[in-house]
Amino acid sequence: MLTAGAAALAQAGLPSHGPMVGVVTTDSAAVWARWSGPGTAHVTYKATGAGASVDGPEIEISEAHDFTGRFALPGLKANTSYSYTLQFTDALGEVSRNTPSYFRTPVKVPTALSFSVLGDFMTRQRSSKALRTATTPRPNFVLIVGDLDHSDPARQPNSQDYYPIEQADTVLTNLRQMRRLMRDPAQPLGADFVKAFVTSKTAQQLQIPLYYAWDDHDFCMNGSDSHCPFGDLARAVYKDYFLPAADNGLREDQLCGETGDWQSFSHGNLASFFLLDARSNRDPATGRLLGECQKQWLLDGLSRSTAVWKFIVSPITFNPTTKPWDAWGAFPSERAELLNFIQEHQIANVVVLSADIHSSGAIDDGRNAGLPEVSAPHANMPSTWVDTYCRLDPADSRLLVSAPGTWTLGGFLEPNLQRDPVACLGMDYSKKRIALWGQPPFPLPGADGPGFLKVDVTSDAVSIRVMDADGHLKQGYAADGTPADMKLDLFR
Repeated sequence: MLTAGAAALAQAGLPSHGPMVGVVTTDSAAVWARWSGPGTAHVTYKATGAGASVDGPEIEISEAHDFTGRFALPGLKANTSYSYTLQFTDALGEVSRNTPSYFRTPVKVPTALSFSVLGDFMTRQRSSKALRTATTPRPNFVLIVGDLDHSDPARQPNSQDYYPIEQADTVLTNLRQMRRLMRDPAQPLGADFVKAFVTSKTAQQLQIPLYYAWDDHDFCMNGSDSHCPFGDLARAVYKDYFLPAADNGLREDQLCGETGDWQSFSHGNLASFFLLDARSNRDPATGRLLGECQKQWLLDGLSRSTAVWKFIVSPITFNPTTKPWDAWGAFPSERAELLNFIQEHQIANVVVLSADIHSSGAIDDGRNAGLPEVSAPHANMPSTWVDTYCRLDPADSRLLVSAPGTWTLGGFLEPNLQRDPVACLGMDYSKKRIALWGQPPFPLPGADGPGFLKVDVTSDAVSIRVMDADGHLKQGYAADGTPADMKLDLFR
């Protein structure tokens, strides 16, 4: 079913969702859009101000791919502005063409880079000022690190169980609806999404490439792993709705037996990025988080990278003291293997950007996390959905345990347990005994603390700042209680 906003576009024969640009390199890009019904479409593009346009091939728009289309834009020039339009011919032969959208290719030898990082969105019913601020002014690109939605598409309503396999069609419908509504202009968050990534009225208002890796809630459901019976559906819908980098775990020519939404891209020799899939091939019983294919891909990519800076973009925290039953701390062997490999191969300047914990942000210089790590604030969570560290001890349901972890910059208030009454994820645990939870600084409390990371990169330094939803630098504390700006500055 189309919402009012999408229906109005559909009546005009225009894309109901998009168009969006992605995977922008010095010589190519890709475009995505969705229509409300079947037909054919092709892209036309040209350098801004140029006379001649390039026509791409016709692509069938069909129900098999939920009426989405992806269009390649090859043969581009570096450091050049381009416009593109999409022409759509519906089943009745009616032709429509949207107004031009604009983007710019990067320079061949970048000396500076600026990007934003967001994670942990609630649902489409809640707008995100953090997203609006993070994309104004326009960064080079945006990373969204897990849980772009918390709708748990594979979970049966009012339960913590997967749908039975016989209801795969229901799960497919849920997955597609989750992806559509998150960028529907008639939805509160969708309107922010459109403003950030779709709107492009002039050559001065460039579209921003988006790179995205899922976590559990937007893969299958809370706590999902390789045992989700609908992983193949989730991967297929991801391919329909997103534009992953060329080096990805979803490629048709993938030689390995495991697949997922992991991907990597680089900006010259300045920075390489490795977006991880922490769910598709996770198996707690065997201690496997990434799976053999993704793990080897990551190790090979880090060792081959000639970039000064290497960013590991993890949907879960790398710091083993934080949420150790679900994050990297639950997979100590694989975590140690990665750290040992980096040390043995003398791979310098590796930085982790993570999310998942619905806090207001946390920074570690490497002494607790093993690598420098910055955890992004949540993007738009209500106060009852923040600071996701609490759980009842599996061996003793009377004991409430919490693991926010120890960081080098954060807060001194344990975000869940020092509340009256004790409340975690909106549940009253005031009658439970409380376990010890470690030493501060903890991540900043998430209540009323949405935000994003602003990252600026040069060949000599990286500056990562934890920003609030208004674009102001957040304040925290160091381990000795000294007030401190929430920023991490790294130098070669």
